Amino acid sequence: MDGWVRSRLYTHQDESFTVSRTQDVEPILDQNKAFQNDPQKKSAIMGHHIMGIPLIVVEKWINELGVNILNMPKFERTKFLRRIYNDPDWRWLRTR
Repeated sequence: MDGWVRSRLYTHQDESFTVSRTQDVEPILDQNKAFQNDPQKKSAIMGHHIMGIPLIVVEKWINELGVNILNMPKFERTKFLRRIYNDPDWRWLRTR
């Protein structure tokens, strides 16, 4: 896979269907680990890269938590991402 989110549609005999969404997140996680092990220079424009979040995780947050970081005010997004950053269960997203 190339890092894109892929969808598969499964139809059932009762005329219902299921959609499966997948993404190969390994390259993103490998990049996160590389950033963790290599000191980053602070950019005057962007600052430090602190997290690498796969799109499938963003979709998971939308579906399971009702949180769409792509469409929320900056203050709320920052607050949510700070909580995720400090949560040990999400440490694999960190790049610092």
